[in-house]
Amino acid sequence: MFNSTELFCLIDDFFLKFEATYWNFLKQSNRSLRIRTAHLTISEICFIAIWYKCSHFNNFKAFF
Repeated sequence: MFNSTELFCLIDDFFLKFEATYWNFLKQSNRSLRIRTAHLTISEICFIAIWYKCSHFNNFKAFF
């Protein structure tokens, strides 16, 4: 199993490549985009969700 730093780096590298492709796809669809800045990046949100599922906690409040 990965430690937390390795897992976050893998997820972050994936989303750096994915987001560029995703935004290009959205721009080509000719829809109006609402771009808002978030407090957490998508890679941080996914890391927390994956790390929670790999843990042995039964509820998210106790985990976080």
